[in-house]
Amino acid sequence: MARVRKRSKAGWMKANQKLIERKIDEVGNGTLNRLLKVLYTAAQDVMDYIDSQKVIPIYTGNLKDATGIGVYCNGVLKSYVPSQIATRPQSSGFHHKNVYDIWGHQYLSDALEAASKEDYSKGIWIVLFSAVPYAFYIEERDGFFSGIKDVMLNAIISELM
Repeated sequence: MARVRKRSKAGWMKANQKLIERKIDEVGNGTLNRLLKVLYTAAQDVMDYIDSQKVIPIYTGNLKDATGIGVYCNGVLKSYVPSQIATRPQSSGFHHKNVYDIWGHQYLSDALEAASKEDYSKGIWIVLFSAVPYAFYIEERDGFFSGIKDVMLNAIISELM
């Protein structure tokens, strides 16, 4: 007959604690993955909306190319949804400085990568970026990015319900 080893109260408490921690991790990871999936879907939906709108003026397409949505998890860029329609670079004369050969997609890519290391190092973030130097002018003139923020929040809320 096999000898059955009895656990002490402390042994049972330790085993129960490990089981609870493992279950919390499983639930947390499942919840995190579901939340990230919601944010990825919302990001794609909002970029589809941006691409379908004529609110952003299309001179060269670089403002649209510089506008995208990044999803970060603890400082890691998990997903980013860009446009890429520009066929020639843009230039800017804002702040009394001429900047030539602005490719929006490159500005966006650089901004998303730089931000992941510093600004969004903890937690989960969904961020609407517009990285060209003249984006502020479009916001001041048309309120485009404020409107997109509202579309993005509505998309997230509808995905969570």
